[in-house]
Amino acid sequence: MPKPAIAPQTRAEALRERLGALRAAGKVRLDDEEANALAEALAETIAN
Repeated sequence: MPKPAIAPQTRAEALRERLGALRAAGKVRLDDEEANALAEALAETIAN
């Protein structure tokens, strides 16, 4: 049974949350703009 598709918007939001957690833990050094751009690019790449 195939998994239901996740909307890119929802995926980007989930990626933003994960990046925020990584930033808070000091694992990733990105500012808000960079984190948002990376989350959107990853979500788009995953969707395609």
